[in-house]
Amino acid sequence: MSGGGWWRRNAGGLIALAVLVPASWFALDTIEFGLVRNPVQTVAPGDTVTVGASRYGPVTLSPLDAGAVGAPAQSRPMLVTIPVITEDGKSSCFGAVVTESASGRTWRSASSMLRWEAGEGQQESCSSDPGAKFDLVTPVLLGDDAAGPYEVVVSVGRESDVLDVRFRVGD
Repeated sequence: MSGGGWWRRNAGGLIALAVLVPASWFALDTIEFGLVRNPVQTVAPGDTVTVGASRYGPVTLSPLDAGAVGAPAQSRPMLVTIPVITEDGKSSCFGAVVTESASGRTWRSASSMLRWEAGEGQQESCSSDPGAKFDLVTPVLLGDDAAGPYEVVVSVGRESDVLDVRFRVGD
């Protein structure tokens, strides 16, 4: 039996593996299966946006009392506030996501981890009542080293017609 027989018999398969494994990894990394990307509309700091018959903004990011809400050490509890006016009651929206522009770090709602409740005229998701005026609020726990500017993204719309509105805060 000559040396290298196994390598010769399997050369085609080994070459295919050498090409297909990295290509598959690249495809899985870039396609992000199952992730739905909504259209995005960017809003300048201090501005509002109208989507359908509802108006959103301007966004504010204000500190919460760390002791009062039971925030863990090395975190900064903040409250994202987005004034909302719905005219037709057909729009819905979901809690805000905060992203630090420089690093890309992202924070989602921390309301379940804090001793915090929405106050009068505040809601953590949008109302479907026509003519409703309220503040969409989301408490988040930023890292104590986080520094603006930030982007606040809120998804608004109905069913398959959803728009991600990206507000810039602290530019």
